[in-house]
Amino acid sequence: RDQPRSRGLGDVYKRQVLSKILEKQAFLESKNVELWDREAFDRALAVAATGDTHYRQRAFDQAQGAYQSALDQLTALETAIPQRVSDALAAGQTALNNGDAEEATRQFEQVQAIAPDNAEAARGLARAEVLDQVIELVAEAAIARQNNDLSQARTLYREALALDADHAPAAAGLEAVNAKILDNRFNEAMSRGYTALERNQLDSAKTAFKQALQLKPDEPAARSGLTQASSAATKQTLQSLLSQALSLIHISEPTRPR
Repeated sequence: RDQPRSRGLGDVYKRQVLSKILEKQAFLESKNVELWDREAFDRALAVAATGDTHYRQRAFDQAQGAYQSALDQLTALETAIPQRVSDALAAGQTALNNGDAEEATRQFEQVQAIAPDNAEAARGLARAEVLDQVIELVAEAAIARQNNDLSQARTLYREALALDADHAPAAAGLEAVNAKILDNRFNEAMSRGYTALERNQLDSAKTAFKQALQLKPDEPAARSGLTQASSAATKQTLQSLLSQALSLIHISEPTRPR
């Protein structure tokens, strides 16, 4: 007499748990689970099918256990989605850093399969698409740097960054080249300043040291050079004024009779 009651309770449980299983199944399919963990998904559905077999055989306890196991497995897949997205994004970024466009594309496409509107994945795919071009430009820029063709190197790094503004080697290369160009221009200005100072061309010296300070405002050597040139110019002006004053005094003195 207990069997019909057990069957009735089993029917209620089956409807409830199957409703949850179908809900989880539909959600995971909407997230394209077959693209990122088909094996685990198929395994969970197979366990649910085993529950159906037990139920038809009136083995209600075994059926209940199978249904619950299937539901737990599907829930675990759903719960793991945020971490899976995070891991795939990180793996995609690592692949970009390693210059592996194919692996980066695979990882970011996996994210898009789960979350089509994920902005980071979209950006990663765009970067992966141009990665080989960027790597080639950076390599050419490195050769230009070795040949001391800084202008060409800067152009190539800028072209690389125009394709991928987040490419770290290109950004670092451009920064290094710009720093070297700045150093060269500063050193040239300082050299002009000291040469002019030695030749007593004080206006030219001050102009050169001012240009050096514009390039590197906090550079003590440029400030010292400008101070030297300015002091020399002031001294020269004072000497000129003194000479003029002495000349005027000499002219204005009356000639004494002998």
